Amino acid sequence: QVDGEIATEFPGVVDARAVADHQAFGCGRGSDHRERTTLAQAQRAQGRLGAALRSCQQGLALATPMSGAALPVAGMAHIGLAEVLRERGELDAALEHATQAVALCRQLAYGQWLATSLANLAWVRQARSDQAGALAAIDEAAQAVPDPEVIVDLFTGEHYKAPFEAINP
Repeated sequence: QVDGEIATEFPGVVDARAVADHQAFGCGRGSDHRERTTLAQAQRAQGRLGAALRSCQQGLALATPMSGAALPVAGMAHIGLAEVLRERGELDAALEHATQAVALCRQLAYGQWLATSLANLAWVRQARSDQAGALAAIDEAAQAVPDPEVIVDLFTGEHYKAPFEAINP
């Protein structure tokens, strides 16, 4: 039996196991792209790549308004899609999603998502035997990693120097 609310939200892509996953991982009414990304990670860890792919697709749909232009946070769903597609050996599609993830994550104030998207792009390029491209992506990812001594306010994008001397005398 498929939950009617979830099935209405994602017609044609929801099965009974997806509903069980949705409920087990605490995704309730008003689920957003982050919940779908987390659910996809769990499904991927279980080796359920088809379910993970569907969850990422749903997350992407939730991060793309009716206007059709994906919001920068859709980069997270593209990262998940690229990971799953790479594992399935669908490298052309994985490269497309990894590239889109980088473009969207560049617009986010939190640099860790850019670093993650670039590392993902490096994995895809390596799987496609593009060693130079993989190295270029991982080098850029290393530059994108936030300074461990700086705290970034995720809502305002403002940076603050952490008082590590006080924490670690």
